Amino acid sequence: MRTPLRLPAVLLTASFVVSAAVVTNAGPLAARGTRAAYTSDGYLSTAEQYSHWKETVYAPDPAFDSSTGANSVVYSIAVDDDGKVLAVGEFNAVNGTAAGKVVRLNPDGSTDPTFDTGTGLQGAPYDVAIDADGKILVGGVFRAYNGTAAGGVVRLNPDGSVDSTFDTGTGIANDGLTSASVRSVALAPDGKIVLGGQFSSFNGRPARSVVRLNVDGSVDPTLIAGSGVSSGTTDLVSAAAVDADGRILLGGLFSGFNGVPAGNLVRLNLDGSVDTGFSPDDRGRLSGLFLDPDGKIFPLGSGALVRLNPDGSPDSAFDTGAGTDESSWDAVMDADGTILVVGSFTTFNGAPAGHIVRLNSDGSTDPTFSAGTGTNSDIRSVALDPEGRIVIGGFFTTSNEIPANHVARLTLQTVPH
Repeated sequence: MRTPLRLPAVLLTASFVVSAAVVTNAGPLAARGTRAAYTSDGYLSTAEQYSHWKETVYAPDPAFDSSTGANSVVYSIAVDDDGKVLAVGEFNAVNGTAAGKVVRLNPDGSTDPTFDTGTGLQGAPYDVAIDADGKILVGGVFRAYNGTAAGGVVRLNPDGSVDSTFDTGTGIANDGLTSASVRSVALAPDGKIVLGGQFSSFNGRPARSVVRLNVDGSVDPTLIAGSGVSSGTTDLVSAAAVDADGRILLGGLFSGFNGVPAGNLVRLNLDGSVDTGFSPDDRGRLSGLFLDPDGKIFPLGSGALVRLNPDGSPDSAFDTGAGTDESSWDAVMDADGTILVVGSFTTFNGAPAGHIVRLNSDGSTDPTFSAGTGTNSDIRSVALDPEGRIVIGGFFTTSNEIPANHVARLTLQTVPH
C-alpha cells in the first residue's frame, strides 16, 4: 500500500494550490504563484514532494571551498584582478595549510602556493589593500613580517615577499602608552598611501593617528596635520578613505582634529588642513567609510546608516528607516548601483538580516536579495570579485547554516528551506 505524504494541518486535494518562489536565469528572486502537480489519487508527485521545501538564496559557493577555511577571524579582504582573494586576520592556518595571518586564495578557494608569506606577521593585521601595480599593503599592530622589521605597515610583492622599495623605517609608535596600530589603509589617486589608526608618530616624525606616505614609504611632508585627532582618551582613526580629488576622510572615535571640533568624522584638504566646507553631524563611533562614484559618503558604525552629500549634509533621497540594530562595518557597491552592507547587525529596518543586506539607491531594502539565515556571527569585510560575486570575511563559521569558516564567496544557490 502506498504511504501518503504527511503534512501537519494541511489537507491535500486535487485543487490545492501552492505558491512557490521561482528564480530567473538573471538571478533575482521573483515570487509568483505556481500550481503543484498531483497524481490521480491526490498525492504530490515525487518531484513536487521536494520542490516546495527549497529556496534560492545567496549562500556559500560550492565552487569556492571554504568549509575548512581559516582557523580564526578574518578582519579584512581584498580581491585582485584575477579573482584571487587576499585575507588578513588572526588565523595561522587556512584550509589546513600554515598561513601567518595573511593568505591569498585561488578562485576555487584553495590556498595559492605561489604566494609565500614564510612565517608571516608578528602581530595582528587589520586591513589590506591592493595598489595599481598589484602590490599588497597590510596595516595592523605588528613589528615584523617573515623576519623582516615592519612597524605596523608592510608592502608585499605579488609573490608574498617584502617589497624592499617600500621603506617605512621604524614605522608607527605611540609614546609608549599603548600599542600603536594601523587600522585602515587607503590609496590616493596619485598612488600615495594614507594610514589611519592609533599612533603618535611615524618613523620618528609626529603623526597623530594619520599619516600620508609617498610611494616609496617615506612620510609625505606636504600633509601637515598638526596635532591630528583628539578626544582626550582614545584618539582613534578606525577608517580612512580618499576621494577623487585626493581629500582624506577620517572616521573613528575622536572629537576634534588639529584643534577644530570634529565629531568622529572629518575631511582634510590635500595639505592636511580641515576642510571647513564639510560639516557632518556627529554620527557616533565609526568603524568604516564607503564613498560611492558620485562622491557621496557612507559613514559606517554604531549610528544610523545614512548617505552624506559632499558637503556633509544628510542625503534626503536615501532613507533606511529604522536601519540596523547593531553596527555596520563595511560596504561595497555592485554594477547595478545597489549597496551591500555588512556588520554585526541581525535586523535591518525591522526585518531579519543576518549580518548582510543589500540596499537600493534610495536606501530601501532590495527585495531580490536574500542571504537566507545569513552568517552566525559578524561579517567584518566585503568585496566583489571581477565577476561580481560577493566575498566576505569575519567572525562567522557558517553562512545560511552551511560551514564557512571566516571567509566565503556567496552566489545564488538553491538550498533546503
